[in-house]
Amino acid sequence: MFRIVTDTSANLPTDYLLSEQITIIPYTFQSGKGEQSCMDLATFDAKDFYTQMRSGVKVTTSQIPPQRYIDVLTPMLEAGEDVLFVSMSSGISGSYASSKIAANQLSEEFPERKILTVDTYSASLAEGIAVMRAVECREKGMTIDETYTLLRAL
Repeated sequence: MFRIVTDTSANLPTDYLLSEQITIIPYTFQSGKGEQSCMDLATFDAKDFYTQMRSGVKVTTSQIPPQRYIDVLTPMLEAGEDVLFVSMSSGISGSYASSKIAANQLSEEFPERKILTVDTYSASLAEGIAVMRAVECREKGMTIDETYTLLRAL
């Protein structure tokens, strides 16, 4: 068994994330209301977000920093779990690079654990479909390595 982790770009329903025990690493954005986290679809106020943009408020996003990955993944690794992180495209965001930095650092600290990162080369629901495929693999009893190989082939 292994943990599946993704970012909020996967746009999967909160109920699904909870039922499948998928951990989310949130993106943040800056707007007229300061820094806000996008934890999941249930708590993200898309109407307000786009209203701010239409009204001329400068809205910016930022990549997930390596420390946020470290903060989320460390307890899993300490609990003896391996981690498969499914990421938004590296061509859209630097977050995948941040995940690799964190994975390399954590691999040194937890050499007995596997931390595998998958660049989906996509975003939004296409990324979410890759996460759903990882869930299917885990349910079928596939190993983290087998799942990683399959997702990379997609």
